[in-house]
Amino acid sequence: MGKAKNVFEFLEDLKALPETKEEEIFEQLCAMIGAEVLAYRKQHNLSRKQLAEMLRMPTKRIARIEMEVANLTLRDIARIASVLNGHPKVSLGILKERSEESE
Repeated sequence: MGKAKNVFEFLEDLKALPETKEEEIFEQLCAMIGAEVLAYRKQHNLSRKQLAEMLRMPTKRIARIEMEVANLTLRDIARIASVLNGHPKVSLGILKERSEESE
């Protein structure tokens, strides 16, 4: 890694900036789910090991989810929501709203 001339080059060198829209969306989804799982665990005073046992996942997997680097499957998300009594809301945001359609 060369010496960065400015903060943007520094972040690019670290690969902190997503290169594609797909990566940006993926990072946002990981961040949202990871933050929610971490907040749940803290609210319920659970260790990662305890949460891992509840979810039937390895402790390292819980850590990766909380650190926002886990590539979760829909099955993983369904298991987490089911065990923790969640109600996920999913939308790809690709359909126009009714008010937009009438314009």
